[in-house]
Amino acid sequence: MKILQIINYPAWIKVSKGQQPSQHLFGIDGHIIKYENKGNKYRGYLKDGGYVDFLLFQNKGKIKDLFYCIYIFLKSFKYDLIFDSLCVVTKYLGILFRLYRPCKLVTIIHHPPFNKILKFTRPDACIFFSEEYKKMADEISPQYSNIHYALRWHPDKKWYKNKLAEIGKCKKEYMFIDNGKTFRDHEIMVKAIYKIGAKSVLINKLEAKPQNYIEGKNLEYIILDKPNDEFLLKYLLKSKCILIPAKKDNNLKLLGPIGNTSFMDAIALEMPVICSDNLCFSKDVEKESLGIVYKAGNEESLYYALKKMYEDINFYNECCNNMKKYSKKYDISIYQNSIWDIINKCIKKQY
Repeated sequence: MKILQIINYPAWIKVSKGQQPSQHLFGIDGHIIKYENKGNKYRGYLKDGGYVDFLLFQNKGKIKDLFYCIYIFLKSFKYDLIFDSLCVVTKYLGILFRLYRPCKLVTIIHHPPFNKILKFTRPDACIFFSEEYKKMADEISPQYSNIHYALRWHPDKKWYKNKLAEIGKCKKEYMFIDNGKTFRDHEIMVKAIYKIGAKSVLINKLEAKPQNYIEGKNLEYIILDKPNDEFLLKYLLKSKCILIPAKKDNNLKLLGPIGNTSFMDAIALEMPVICSDNLCFSKDVEKESLGIVYKAGNEESLYYALKKMYEDINFYNECCNNMKKYSKKYDISIYQNSIWDIINKCIKKQY
């Protein structure tokens, strides 16, 4: 089997070197036995004798993206399947595949609304991050519900366990940590943290520092300009609770899988979570009592969530215990097996 995986960041390099948890390869690594760097091409060899080639695709404007997708289309004749794990090329490639299908196309569709991509493209399988997103897709294209799948992301616990063994036990220095970058509501988070007075840490790029951040108060700002999971892990281990405050979007009740990376950290490290109510995992946080869900964009709601977690030690311990139980249901091998089941099903499909 020959597969081309397309991602907009070179996760395969860090995953193959053990510098990043393998959930960033979205399950494809489940059948990879070794990696090889072939000049400007990175390849993973599969158990069945096939291989996965990895291709970096970063948006450079509609015209350039379209021409690059035409190049990928011509390249796709060499493969059995293209795995667009971040849905970066399907909007163009999916249209070309309606004209002629040189191989199978599997895509993970991340961000709603899904109307355009489901209307104009036709992958062999569309994977969504939650049952709720799949339901939305089924309502838009009920005639294609048989190719819609709901797969929740799972953490690579083995990676975290190995890194924990390397780092050793860490003293809890911070009550709260926010290490997220995408669509985060850091302005109201900073206000609420200052009101609470709990020592906390915010990790992000220099240019992303909130305007209302004040040096020397109870919130430490750590500059991290390039992704570094090993660096972040050390601060996670020094913290008690993960914050995932997404901004409010008036057009969307539920955002895409924003904050999912932080949620994977929470599951793997068995840490309580405080998150906004517009995230795809917020219902689980509330239902399973893994922490507190606050109203997105509401500073007062976030303040009381932080206050409860900070001041009520019994509640905090209860959330820790609940997350420990919840974590047992999640492991990357479950996700990997599900992804490969879908891939194998698509490969066998006849037209």
